[in-house]
Amino acid sequence: MNRAQKELEEKLLAEAAAVLGLPPDQVLFQTGHEPANRDRGRRAAALAELRAAVFLKEQGFTAIRLVPPSSRPTADLLASRGKRTYAFEVRCVTKESSFSAPDAARAPEAVLAGKFRAKVKQAGAFRKREALDALGVILVLGSGGGDLAALARAAYGSAGSPAGAHVCVLAGAEFGIWPPWA
Repeated sequence: MNRAQKELEEKLLAEAAAVLGLPPDQVLFQTGHEPANRDRGRRAAALAELRAAVFLKEQGFTAIRLVPPSSRPTADLLASRGKRTYAFEVRCVTKESSFSAPDAARAPEAVLAGKFRAKVKQAGAFRKREALDALGVILVLGSGGGDLAALARAAYGSAGSPAGAHVCVLAGAEFGIWPPWA
């Protein structure tokens, strides 16, 4: 990791710690990421969850918290907006993990739609079990972007999405949400 990447990661950890009310040196661990785990994919997934928490704060959500890992399928984050409580499932989508063979021949819209379909089921099951109002899937892209609102709309439309579901696509500071928050 180069110096600029390290600085960006430290900034994210500090921002997420403030959003989640945790010490900066504990916030990564609270996602379920063990410090001794050198798997870059697991670390990227943990950082994606933290990026999602910061994004939700920027979108006006409150009471944002990580859901502790469990033997049962859970959401990654819980957050409130207005009088609604949401279950959010987060997926880190990198070229290495998602756009390589056999996915390389598929359009980004199709890849994201597949990720959304898988995660919306998990978030939906958690929402039902916990009697929550709504759910969301946050797809954090490792790079690139394009028209993120169009990507979110395409992913949502392809999945036969349940009522109260949203998809958010994040790439750096850019994002797209479908449907827009109520």
